Amino acid sequence: MSPLVTVEDYPAAQEWFADNGFGDGLPIVPPTPELVDAMLGGRDRDRLLGRVGDRPEGVTVEQAAVCAVLAGCRPEYFPVVLATWEAVLEPAFNPGSVLGSSGGTALTAVVSGSYAAAIGMNSGHNLFGPGNRANATIGRAVRLGVMDVLGYRPGVLDGAAFGSQARYTAHFAEAPGPWRPLRERLGFDPESTTVTVAVTDAPRQVTHILSGDADNVLAMLTAAMKDPSHSAAGRGTTFFLVLGPEHTGILDAAGWTPESIAAHLAETTRITPEELAAGGAPLGPDRLPVEHGRRMTLRADGTLPTAEADEIHVVTAGGTGAGWSAVVFGYTHTGVFRPVTKEVRL
Repeated sequence: MSPLVTVEDYPAAQEWFADNGFGDGLPIVPPTPELVDAMLGGRDRDRLLGRVGDRPEGVTVEQAAVCAVLAGCRPEYFPVVLATWEAVLEPAFNPGSVLGSSGGTALTAVVSGSYAAAIGMNSGHNLFGPGNRANATIGRAVRLGVMDVLGYRPGVLDGAAFGSQARYTAHFAEAPGPWRPLRERLGFDPESTTVTVAVTDAPRQVTHILSGDADNVLAMLTAAMKDPSHSAAGRGTTFFLVLGPEHTGILDAAGWTPESIAAHLAETTRITPEELAAGGAPLGPDRLPVEHGRRMTLRADGTLPTAEADEIHVVTAGGTGAGWSAVVFGYTHTGVFRPVTKEVRL
């Protein structure tokens, strides 16, 4: 059990956390022993979920539970919180590099499976916005742990130049749709629930409302993804393409699948050094991007990748409207980090 601090009342608890440099600037739920025990639900509180590289800092189940209470989670959310932590602390995720980046990265997570609906996660209208307790507090619990347990606070280990609202929380659920769900496409059992976590920028909302033509929807996605100003332009990154109901329906009716969409966009979003230079990046054939210490080489057609097909994760979610989707960029190239998927264990 962690050391206990006694304060007079609820306002005093808020001030103690603020005065001692904890929290994310929003009010917290005081993590009393009773609330932490309820969150733990009999789990081994001392089990280590993982460490950040070769640093001594790690996260235990108890620390994750304390942060889940702070964030306002219900105990039934905790399995998703734990799965998220296990993903973030995987070596392939490279937490020691990405958590403190000056890029102000968000931890964006797609929850795929029936347990997301069972705990009331939002996969529809306003899924990235306020109003849903599960979406808001699960992601917040992990971000609070990044700050309060691992010490990635602004100006200390967190070097974010700007940050974004997505750094508070960016968990959402995959909606039922016409295609195989993300967890199955990643090789998990259809009956399972998974959490796929990536280091990303904030979601970018995109729209196509003028026609019901699949080629036009794909052209819109190509234009949004092929952004020469992005830090991973020409080096290959990860994407979550969160397709709204209208765009999903248009593409499905035309015979497209997540796999064929990803393969198509991997080709149409390839970019030339000249396009990068026109977007402000001082790149020519003699100054090509370096990926994880390896200088990239041009394809025979003179292009560089925006993303390979297996790094474009197509997800159905969002609400009906005039025809909206969201493009979520991985914050940098895949030589630095990889998305990680973990199964939610109940």
